[in-house]
Amino acid sequence: MSILVLNSGSSSLKFKLFNDKLKELKSEKIDRIGAGGPEDHKEALKIVIKRIGEEFKLIDAIGHRVVHGGDKYGEIELLKKETITGIEELSKFAPLHNPPALAIISSLKKYLRKNDLKIKQYACFDTAFFKEMPIEAKYYPLPYEYYQKKKIKKYGFHGISHKFAAQEAAKELMKSIEEINLITIHLGAGSSITAIEKGKPIETSMGFTPNEGLMMMTRSGGIDPSVVLFMLKEMNLSPDKIENILEKQSGLLGISGVSDDMKDILFVAGIKVEDPDYVMPANIKCDREHIKRSELAIEMFCRTVKKYIGGYMALLGGVDALVFTGEIGFGSSILRERIAKDSDIKILAIKPNEELKIARLIQENT
Repeated sequence: MSILVLNSGSSSLKFKLFNDKLKELKSEKIDRIGAGGPEDHKEALKIVIKRIGEEFKLIDAIGHRVVHGGDKYGEIELLKKETITGIEELSKFAPLHNPPALAIISSLKKYLRKNDLKIKQYACFDTAFFKEMPIEAKYYPLPYEYYQKKKIKKYGFHGISHKFAAQEAAKELMKSIEEINLITIHLGAGSSITAIEKGKPIETSMGFTPNEGLMMMTRSGGIDPSVVLFMLKEMNLSPDKIENILEKQSGLLGISGVSDDMKDILFVAGIKVEDPDYVMPANIKCDREHIKRSELAIEMFCRTVKKYIGGYMALLGGVDALVFTGEIGFGSSILRERIAKDSDIKILAIKPNEELKIARLIQENT
């Protein structure tokens, strides 16, 4: 049984092809979609299909990472018409992520039909890991009926990554996940942090949407909600404009003014980029002002992660390890050191592999 896993981000598409032993056969990440790379996710999919070539005909199942599954969906669901409709309805809560996944799913359906390929597609949901989180962690201090009528609550995201990192950390610690407490820290284009008590999440930083919590590459993370009201009333910005600012113009990009890639910001700030293949883009601003702003952006980023770690340590009472994952969390020992330098807790770096977790789920459920 060979399994193809497609992991669509807001501006990227990763794919991994596994054999029946879950050995990775092929993999690639296509970056900068809509910003110098492929025009959109449909074009990125064409590249993936070309890279896989004739082996595509031998695929038995295809898995997709889908960010928002709401209350309705579990870890893995066979993609039927009603499932796709449900994902579409949830797109308003994850406008940067569900639509690209849907574009991939739709294009792939057409490709499979055109080539008479009977391959089942599955969706694996980031929100599923947090469905059993305590209600005191899920509910916002708003009028109670807002949850009852509109389901305004914390859903949590990056669940596939947090669960995988926790399971791999337990293996490294040579303990059962049910007997340890962990803080998993997913740092990438989107960033989140989760407190895991004996294998179960009890708190997480992302909330109603993936924009809550940590400062991210282009997302603001947590800010005073009255700032949004000020932008609306005093700056006369439309809701769509505000959404675009909070989702695509804020975070590390907004502060540094340099890039939406942490590697570029580290380079401008004079901090080692721990990627031997890194090449600085030609248009990067390296003047004195942007050096200073890049340094500030990195300091803000690390500070907000540290604040969450402190709060989650208090909730858990005792922590066996801080588990860093995601491209930034795993990829930069310098940032891990900055974030955790005042901690005497064991530090683990787990290479992110949401695709392997999705392949395991498909194998377990088919």
